[in-house]
Amino acid sequence: MAKRLLEILILFIFVTGRSSQNSNYWGTYIGELTGLDHDVYGSLYIGDKNSLIIKDFNFNGKAAAFFNVGITSGDPSNQGYRIADETGKFTALRKYVDKDIVLNLPKILSVQDLKWIAVWSEIELKSYGQIIFKDNALKSLKIPAIKSLGPLQGHSHDISAKEVILLTERTLNIKHLIYDGTAPELYYYAGNTTKITHEGATQVHDHRGSYGTLLKANGEDFLITLPDNLTWMDFRWFSLYCIAFTVDLGSVRIPTSEDLYLPPYNAYKLRQVLLNEPKEGLDVFNTKIKKFEFNINRIRSDDAYSFLKNKFIKFFFKKFFLMMAKKLIEILTFLFVFVAGSNSQNSNYWGTYIGELTGLDHDIHGSIYIADKNTLIIKDFNHDGKAAAFFNVGIISGYPNNHGYRLADERERFTTLRQYINEDIVLNLPTFLSLQDLKWFAIWSEIELKSFGQIIFKDDVLKSLKIPAIKSLGPIKGIAHDISVKEVTLMTERTLYLKDFIYDGKAPDLFYYAGNTTKITNEGNTQVPDHRGSYEGLRKANREDFLITLPENLTWMDFRWFSLYCLSFVVDLGSVKIPKELYLPPYNAYKLRQGSLNAHQEELDLFNTKIENFDF
Repeated sequence: MAKRLLEILILFIFVTGRSSQNSNYWGTYIGELTGLDHDVYGSLYIGDKNSLIIKDFNFNGKAAAFFNVGITSGDPSNQGYRIADETGKFTALRKYVDKDIVLNLPKILSVQDLKWIAVWSEIELKSYGQIIFKDNALKSLKIPAIKSLGPLQGHSHDISAKEVILLTERTLNIKHLIYDGTAPELYYYAGNTTKITHEGATQVHDHRGSYGTLLKANGEDFLITLPDNLTWMDFRWFSLYCIAFTVDLGSVRIPTSEDLYLPPYNAYKLRQVLLNEPKEGLDVFNTKIKKFEFNINRIRSDDAYSFLKNKFIKFFFKKFFLMMAKKLIEILTFLFVFVAGSNSQNSNYWGTYIGELTGLDHDIHGSIYIADKNTLIIKDFNHDGKAAAFFNVGIISGYPNNHGYRLADERERFTTLRQYINEDIVLNLPTFLSLQDLKWFAIWSEIELKSFGQIIFKDDVLKSLKIPAIKSLGPIKGIAHDISVKEVTLMTERTLYLKDFIYDGKAPDLFYYAGNTTKITNEGNTQVPDHRGSYEGLRKANREDFLITLPENLTWMDFRWFSLYCLSFVVDLGSVKIPKELYLPPYNAYKLRQGSLNAHQEELDLFNTKIENFDF
């Protein structure tokens, strides 16, 4: 009862006490986004030297756009750096309605270097919303920063902490706390008085949110969070205080509020919400599974059993026949197209081989290839997942170290690496780096400050390599039926991109063809499937973009031209020439990217399918 009464009294103090409203603290305000298109607006704040906060951000999500920042004065342009969204992904932005988000700059940049921030379209090469900083405006601003309070040296009971750090205006990190757990009535206290005493001071709950006596600690790190109405700027000291003997057993001094300008707790809270979202989704799924299992166990009657059996049989046979029909189409396509076609085996093409990962720990190994100037492929990658590690790259010669750049994983996440067993993955460099700048690549531990596996590039070896690159073939200007294409681009050795394709749909028997002959003709050459994988006549197109993919046994290096060919009148209605000297990015990289992008959707589809089946 006494403990409960103490907690109630403390709660009363919090509610009736200080009136500081720090829930509205977001850092240093720097201005409003000027909305130019797609309903973009929001208020911008600096969270710390490497993070931005956009409060009440809005974007209608109806165009492909990204967050871009620039370090060169002037209007936003395509020379800026793309930064990851609030989830750490570099994908096109979704729809936002009054969302508060935190954006992290790459380590190479500081917010004070910025000249502009924009919601940028890489397709239209225009800004949908922006803020421009003139005359080094950001360099004169006060930037929130964490504050080390130094070590905590205890007076008894083995109390010590390696370092106490104020991380935000409400969070304090105690690093490597040691305490033997035997002091009577030991609590955290914070106060303003010259002398450290519990009288008139504030009891602070522990890392679990408890106001009970402190438990034994053996070199652990703890995060202490103040209630909503308090900040560390309200206090001058923090203590491990023994009520029984009214004595401070270990403490640190907190500088005056004039000397403190801490990062906002709101930014930390937003990050924590994002980290917890996947777990919350899993919890919902598991709850529904348990509910389903409970309800199924209650079914006992023959009628209920028959009902379930009939539903299952209908569902099974529907899926079975759809699967068989799809498989039959695939077999026929293979027999009539692939077997009769070319014999070139391009499925093993991964780009430019640059070496093997040297495994140092945690079963690391894999073969590394360059897919294009900003993309790496690791083939047959292995990592046991038993230690916190990340993909890191460095641009300074020597061995891997903590001054490299962390890369997102194959799903564009910056979280610690999971377990991998002989997996093929694609990694993208940030836009300000090129693969030819790299001096090393490592699986790096930021805790142990060591490499678990690495490859080191000496003497600018990467600069001498031939790097795969996309190839523009120029426009197609048709001779009839309004046929035109703004640009034809070879994206990989098997994919071709038609931009702004126009065709009135009236030509009889119009197909895509590719060939090697000097004269463009269908005889002895190859019909190419359309963007749907169909070999039927081409349909009407009104400035549409199409991606054409060759069958697995062919590459665009096998051909000298690509044509929209009319079989009825045996005439080329529009075509482009394909050069002989080509070194295109691997289709395997594109396929792996698509697999990663589809993974989340497949997980969601699987979840929804199971829930629907449970609900029948």
